Amino acid sequence: MHAPRTLRLLLIVGLLLAVAIPGSLALARTNAAPDQAPLPTQAEPPKAIELIPQDDVDEGKTPDGVYGSQFAPYQPLDQALQAEVEPNNTAATATALASNDGVVWGAVFPNGDLDYFSFTANAGDRIYAAVMTSFSSNASTDSVLTLFASDGTTVVETDDNDGSLGGSSSSIAGANIVSGGAYFLQVKHFSATSHLRPYHLHVRVQSGSPTAEVEPNDTPGTANALPAFGWMTGTTSSATDADWFSLALNAGDTIYASLDLDPTRDNTQWNGSLGIGLFSNYYLTVNDVTAGSATNPTSEAHFMTVRETGTYYIWVGVPAGGTTFGDYNLSVSVHPAAPETCTTYTSTDVPQTLGPGATTASSTITVPGNPRIADLNVTVELTHTVMTELDATLMAPGGNEVGLFTDVGQSTAGVFVTMTTTLDDEAAIPIAVYLLQPGPAFEPENVYRLDWFDGQDAGGAWTLKLTDDTANTNGGTLLGWSMRVCEPTPPPVCPGGTTPVTVYSSDFEATDGGFTHSGTADTWAWGSPTAAPINTCNGGVNCWKTNLTGTYTASSNQDLVSPNISLAGLVGPVVVTWSQKYQIESASYDHAYVDFREVGGANPSRLWEWYGATMTTGVGAVTVQESAGWGTRQRDLSSYAGQNTELVFHLDGDSSIQYAGLAVDDVSVTACQPAGATFTPTVTPTVTPTPTDTPTPTNTPTATPVPAGFTCSTPNVAIPDNNPTGVSDTLNVGSTGTLNDVNVFVRATHTWVGDTSFSVTHNATSVTVVDRPGVPASTFGCSGDNITATLDDEAATPVENECAASVPTINGTFIPNNALSAFDGMDQSGAWTITAVDAAGGDTGVLVEWCVQTETSVPPTATPTDTATPEPATATPTDTATPEPATATPTDTATPEPATATPTDTRLLSRRRLRRPTRPCRPRLHRPTPRQRSSASSRRRRRSAPRPHWTSPTTPRSPLRPPQPRWCPPR
Repeated sequence: MHAPRTLRLLLIVGLLLAVAIPGSLALARTNAAPDQAPLPTQAEPPKAIELIPQDDVDEGKTPDGVYGSQFAPYQPLDQALQAEVEPNNTAATATALASNDGVVWGAVFPNGDLDYFSFTANAGDRIYAAVMTSFSSNASTDSVLTLFASDGTTVVETDDNDGSLGGSSSSIAGANIVSGGAYFLQVKHFSATSHLRPYHLHVRVQSGSPTAEVEPNDTPGTANALPAFGWMTGTTSSATDADWFSLALNAGDTIYASLDLDPTRDNTQWNGSLGIGLFSNYYLTVNDVTAGSATNPTSEAHFMTVRETGTYYIWVGVPAGGTTFGDYNLSVSVHPAAPETCTTYTSTDVPQTLGPGATTASSTITVPGNPRIADLNVTVELTHTVMTELDATLMAPGGNEVGLFTDVGQSTAGVFVTMTTTLDDEAAIPIAVYLLQPGPAFEPENVYRLDWFDGQDAGGAWTLKLTDDTANTNGGTLLGWSMRVCEPTPPPVCPGGTTPVTVYSSDFEATDGGFTHSGTADTWAWGSPTAAPINTCNGGVNCWKTNLTGTYTASSNQDLVSPNISLAGLVGPVVVTWSQKYQIESASYDHAYVDFREVGGANPSRLWEWYGATMTTGVGAVTVQESAGWGTRQRDLSSYAGQNTELVFHLDGDSSIQYAGLAVDDVSVTACQPAGATFTPTVTPTVTPTPTDTPTPTNTPTATPVPAGFTCSTPNVAIPDNNPTGVSDTLNVGSTGTLNDVNVFVRATHTWVGDTSFSVTHNATSVTVVDRPGVPASTFGCSGDNITATLDDEAATPVENECAASVPTINGTFIPNNALSAFDGMDQSGAWTITAVDAAGGDTGVLVEWCVQTETSVPPTATPTDTATPEPATATPTDTATPEPATATPTDTATPEPATATPTDTRLLSRRRLRRPTRPCRPRLHRPTPRQRSSASSRRRRRSAPRPHWTSPTTPRSPLRPPQPRWCPPR
């Protein structure tokens, strides 16, 4: 047995000993009122089962490093969970809640991550919010939840430990809203050196007034019916008083119950307990004994997903041994299951004998056809004399095996001998937190995931394996089991007036598809994998894998990158499809993800990311090598239409313990071609194993390559924080010529770019090309991060107004703050100096690279260093339908531009191309909330004025859609 299982058994033993000790965690009974008829399903009064104590136990290994994530992972959402959208580590970038009554799936990852969520509330509203962390795959469950006022910095209430699911999780109940407006919830781990992957954030904004309880309501038979809005107020009058409330639920509904134990905020608090039931005449309770305070009132939070339609109950009372009581407010939310297209397959290979003795029983279900799995749930019904002797795994037709639970339930013979439950990744809480197993739906244990089957073809024989891991006389019976397979929604179709086209496709059978790979200890290889558990490809015999014959290497950091995939002239939907199979160590140590981005690294979208626990499990004396199956995944990435893109598969690991890694097969990209347009697909050879002649992308994540005709310097120097002197760097232009035009390229990594300014000096003339973007329109300027920009007097958009939601926040070609025409008429030769200044404290950055592009009346004689062969004067530019003759004279200059000075990159453009766009610009996007941010510095806390934002009348920005570029010159 592994260590967490041993710890769990010790906790269970302690709980059982407590049953016999007066005033301890005993099974509590409620007494029926004398004049009340008994409930039809009750042979005796209902009994309470308390939560198994949960410690915050992180994995026992120190990570070699931490790894970042810019975008939230895709999640199939049974419980209609909203996905967190990264980056959201400030109030200014907060993920907007889709509802004031909902649940968010999020991850505090990497270490030190902060997650902000925004919502609106009216004066007098009460806020109920809680974090469920029991499913975190690293077993560390200690969260901190803070409610901030509209400025993003003033704390309304904060909580560390009032939650019970899991240990040291957080709950805020009944926080009072004084004035209407935007508010923010922040979720973080208590320790900056740990993380939560994942957590559920439950939020309910209650308006108006709660309904008062009506006594007597001391039993389920006299329970008060909850009003539709689920808000009650009541009082316990003694340590034996209890209040019951009833509600009707449908199968699959999830309850969030929140108990405010100081509703008047007068610091008169008491130790209350909260229960949900009835399940086999039991109600399951939570009780956190943390003492409250005036600034952190005590509360309780409970969550449950039900399997069956019927009447259920909420219980409010005093825990066993409790002596305090008083007034409370109770908020109850019901979250229906998300609508899905699902089919349930039931096994006929039952019953099966379980034990006695150390044996494994197997039962099968054969799924007809080939339904694709978007979500998989498993229902199990069994009996066993000692439930903790059972380990369960599920094996797919493809051979990949995944754990479901090990040693859950009661360890005393003859107690709680029945399990009837549904395992669902999107259920409210994991299976291991209560001794009683009949009734609710649970998540699998925190180290297992049913989503490891996602994307697989479900057709064929599935095998449920139940192992009795103890050699004794205890045994039981598998009575039945079933699987619910939900299929993905069809991909979006092309709009009218367009036709679907395949932009890129490779099955990797005859060739490597033009993919390239690089990195530290890089083992990516194309061919036939032979090392279990990844020893097949999705289709055919060839695919890509991180080492075809074994595990990935220690301390690796490696990328597999597609050829350039041009979406020029195409419109959405843009659908990316790929198949993958993986076996990876815990994400605390090893890391994998799939990104789609512009060529060179700009504007990445995270399509998938590894968040799980180590993919092995102990079943009796055997270690099962778990793995995900070959799953096909699709993502709609229409925001990339018109751009030059690439797909990246990444894996990195620490210095110890490696597994089979990541394998990739069957990659395609489709889009829509407008009527009358022409399109050339990205072609890969299919006969001989020769890479395509598509330019090979680099794996360096630079946002924008520098085109020909620029003279550049890469100082990579820090910009001093809040220092008017700043930092300077000088480059020299060797050739002479009278300047007709100057453009400047700047690449800097800096948080809150509204702090920064950049000035260029030549021949004693200085021009400030970027001057604190957004200031003075707002007090503190653009709060976005990083600049990758060409400053050109003839551009279409002022850099002053640019502040995109993506990173870099300023990305493209813009009009400088002050005209570069101040240099016109000078000789270009000699020293050019850039000075970068940070004008406010708290945010820092680096001047990475800068360049000068000049146009003179005497063309330079030197050939640009990054252009090996000048283009002929009659050459047609690669990105425009109609060539401009090299002899044509631009309207604003007397001298033609040399053909060799035409930029080859499609984003840093000459004046000539900017004046003649070949397609209309993309509508500009707006940020969903005022641009404000929170910071530990006192300067940031004093800031309150929001930055103005810019809107598009046609394209509001969805918080769940990858950000789109805001610059839009022709491609």
